[in-house]
Amino acid sequence: MRSLANMLPDNETIHRRIPLNAVFTPSDPPRPPWQSFRPRDPNSKNPSDAGDVDGISVDRAQLRTAQETSRGHNGKECLVVALQIIDVRNTKDKNEAMGMDVVAKPTTDNLAHAVIPQLNTTEYKTNKSQLTEWAEGLASKCIRVFP
Repeated sequence: MRSLANMLPDNETIHRRIPLNAVFTPSDPPRPPWQSFRPRDPNSKNPSDAGDVDGISVDRAQLRTAQETSRGHNGKECLVVALQIIDVRNTKDKNEAMGMDVVAKPTTDNLAHAVIPQLNTTEYKTNKSQLTEWAEGLASKCIRVFP
């Protein structure tokens, strides 16, 4: 059951960082690769980086600009795509809503931080085909790309 305290409204926009070298599918707006929504594995070279165990990270657009999101926590420049939360919740898999959500999870250095908890490292390892479909669905829902 979702916590009402952390639920975000359907009409809110979120930002997701995309590597600068990502190859976008030509469309309007350009479509990022589905791998941009795949959970990260833990970083064996950096023990403090546990990967996306709690879901992939996004930023709430009303609390952080696309430019701020593009810099991220490590200062490495990235592209940013925007999605509506309603589209995350309504992304279809075989014509049924997949039940994804966006949950606020602010950190001390990023009050806009949120996660899509269903797209986490453990689920990806155990249910790769399902999560790949979800990631493909999200990639198709991007409403804007920021340089």
